[in-house]
Amino acid sequence: NTFQFGVSFVADGLGGAYPAWTELTGLGRRSYVKRVQADGTPALGWPANGVPVASTGGDQDEASLLGAGNGSVIVAWSDSRDNEASSIDIYAQRFGSGGVVAAQVSLASVEATSDEVRLRWWVSGETRAGVERREGEGEWHLRAELDADGQGYMNLIDRDVTPGARYDYRLVLSGGARGGETSIDVPVLALSLEGARPNPAIGTPWLVFTLPDGSSARLALHDVAGRQVASREVGTRGAGQHVVRLADDGELTPGLYWATLTHGTRTLRTRVAVVK
Repeated sequence: NTFQFGVSFVADGLGGAYPAWTELTGLGRRSYVKRVQADGTPALGWPANGVPVASTGGDQDEASLLGAGNGSVIVAWSDSRDNEASSIDIYAQRFGSGGVVAAQVSLASVEATSDEVRLRWWVSGETRAGVERREGEGEWHLRAELDADGQGYMNLIDRDVTPGARYDYRLVLSGGARGGETSIDVPVLALSLEGARPNPAIGTPWLVFTLPDGSSARLALHDVAGRQVASREVGTRGAGQHVVRLADDGELTPGLYWATLTHGTRTLRTRVAVVK
C-alpha cells in the first residue's frame, strides 16, 4: 500500500535501464533507484524494491537521472536531511553496473586565501579516501590521504598553493571511483603598507606590510628632512603579510618619520610617529 510517484527512467547503455521514484513513507518522502534488465527484472545484485538514494533523515525526492557510461548512472535529488524547510539542498550519487557505489559524496565547503585552500566533503560509506589535485591544465597528482573525522566529513588543508593559480581537486574513493571536480582560484595578494604597530611607536617601530610575491622589495624609514635612517631588503620573506622591526642604529629619536615600501615600480608611503 505504499504510495509511489515521480518515476523517471534512463537507459543504462547495456540494454537495461535505471528507474527512480519517490515513496511516501511513515518517515517522510524517500527516493529509490534500481537497475533492471531488458525484460524488466532486477539486474544482478539489485533488490526488487530498489535501494534508497540516501540513508539519512529528512525528505529525499524529485530524483533526476543521468547516464554516466559503462552501465552506471548519476542520481541527483532534493534533500532536506536537516529537517528544516528552509534548508533544502541538492545531493548526487553514482550507482554502478555491478551494484550501488558505496560512497555518497557532497562538497560541504570551500575556502581559499592567498596562503591556503580548505575543502570539506561529506562522505557516506567511506572512512578513507585520496585527494587528487591538478594545476591549470596539468596532470592529476595524488595530494593527500584523508580519514573521515567521525562525523562523516573529510577535510583537506592545502598550503602548497600559489596566489593567482587555479587548482582542481577531486576525491578518489575505494575501488578507484572518483568524485566530482572542484575548481578553486587562489586569491592574489595586493601590495600594501599598513604602517607602524602601534602608531605612535615607542623607540623603534614595528612595520606591517603585505607582499604579493617573493620578488625584490625594500622597506625604508626617512626622517622629515628626507634622510634615510633605516632600510632593509624584505622581498625574500615571500608573499603574505609581514611584521618587521626597522632601525639600523638602535632607538630612534622621537619625532615624525616616513616609512616607504618599494616593490618593482611601485612605492607606498605612510607616516610614522616615534615617542619616548
